[in-house]
Amino acid sequence: MPAPPIPVDRYLTPADPPAAPDGFATIAQKIMTGIPQPITLDADFSAVLAVPTGLAGEWQQADPAAVVSASTVQTDACDPAANPATNPAASAPVGNVERSTARLLIQRNGTNVASVPLTAGLTFSVPADGGDAAGRLEVSVVSWDLRAGSMIGPGDYGSTLTLAWRRNDTGVQTFGPVPLNPFLRLRLPPHITMRSVVELSVAQTIYDRLRITIPRILR
Repeated sequence: MPAPPIPVDRYLTPADPPAAPDGFATIAQKIMTGIPQPITLDADFSAVLAVPTGLAGEWQQADPAAVVSASTVQTDACDPAANPATNPAASAPVGNVERSTARLLIQRNGTNVASVPLTAGLTFSVPADGGDAAGRLEVSVVSWDLRAGSMIGPGDYGSTLTLAWRRNDTGVQTFGPVPLNPFLRLRLPPHITMRSVVELSVAQTIYDRLRITIPRILR
């Protein structure tokens, strides 16, 4: 008997880039004031883009257009022949300690409630501490492109960050019908039900067998 295939799809580069989930508001933020970059989501929550490297002189000497971090490293196939200065897909291998660790801080009324690394397609809920205020906000990281010039200060160096978010603490405005128990459906009058012949015969057979078997077990 042949062995089942190994489920490796989740480890492969997706064919399509991440997109904002349904029902989320999208923010395409151009980084103009430098990094860290605050991004207001609503009256309670805000996001802060940060790249903690502990370096200053290195960024001042670097080409302002050089790529610091980009989501294409995670979403595009690696191209070793490309120029690393202009194409992030030709950057260092995964796991290189020299890679900048861009992070997204989520603040509620100025207080940090979450800190996650920038991961393309990642959707997370905050706060995630299990308290009464847990899960008030959902955030999805769509894409980003950070340049060395933004690490120094204000300016238009081509740095961008795209997020999607929604509040998760409000009630829904639409409600779907509650699934009907199949045994209750069999007891409804024929004039208010509609079912196929195949479904009726199968469900009726199951119902008849349970109706006969269960009393025997209870005895």
